[in-house]
Amino acid sequence: MYKPLTIFLILILTPFCLLAEREINLKKSVEVSGQAVLLKDLVVENGALTEEELKLEILKAPLRGFKNFRPVEIAYEMQNHASLMDVSLIAPPVIKVSRVKDPDFIENVRDGVTKALKEHDPWKHFKIELEFSPEDITKINEMGNSSFELKSQIPSEDLGAVKIRVEFKENEKSKGTLTLEPVVRRKVVSIALKSDLAKGSIIKQTDLVVTQAWADGQEEKYASTFEDCIGYELTKNMVAGSRILKTNLAEPVYVKKGEILKVFVVTGSLKVGVHAKALTDGRRGETIRAKNTKSGQTIDVVLTDIQTAEVK
Repeated sequence: MYKPLTIFLILILTPFCLLAEREINLKKSVEVSGQAVLLKDLVVENGALTEEELKLEILKAPLRGFKNFRPVEIAYEMQNHASLMDVSLIAPPVIKVSRVKDPDFIENVRDGVTKALKEHDPWKHFKIELEFSPEDITKINEMGNSSFELKSQIPSEDLGAVKIRVEFKENEKSKGTLTLEPVVRRKVVSIALKSDLAKGSIIKQTDLVVTQAWADGQEEKYASTFEDCIGYELTKNMVAGSRILKTNLAEPVYVKKGEILKVFVVTGSLKVGVHAKALTDGRRGETIRAKNTKSGQTIDVVLTDIQTAEVK
């Protein structure tokens, strides 16, 4: 069963771009009735994009059946549009684009199942949306334009997916019961940036805001509290409204090579300070080598604050 972002690829469309990047998430599967695949068809949520950008044609769908696209192929096509040069992608390894006769029927099933799930725990406590897998789409297509009813549902442990049984009927006669495993996204409280921040910035509480975002069962990848972010260094340029991946955070640099440290030697209740020169750069909590400026002795010290350390 596919869980989005279990394996994900981040593609920066222009490696020389000095501006903050807008991040967008791509779907695992896309269904269209015509040949044009628009950007709005590909993305999970579109808050980072303008209405004009959402209408841009990115790919050509196959004349029939489906075609798999790698994220890098989509990235190359997006580079044909100047306004998308600051966009980075978070995507599954492959995106399946299907040409279907009746995408409205698939959308109707999606909406109907979503509404039915909202009557049950745990989904009734969230705003949710579903994304069917390519296998689900193939099964639903075979049912044609028939009525349907949710018969059962079993949530995944992380609430990122659900196993459901849906019965399809035509003229009150059963056409069969399908087992489907769509991805579920939930609206949850999240931490995001209040304003644009550059790579290397040390995050303060005033840089953050509580907002809502679509969760996909991989919430542990994102900072979820102010404490997850405050005091950390940002490893990439980011725009206002962006959620913060924990991989985008680093311990801040507390000292640079050649700078003078205040080093404390602690013995019981006695704390004695000496000065030492850092022999390497160091981040919070790291152990580095430093040279006592008075005795010339080289010692290992643990960085505890800006230009402050303790003897290891």
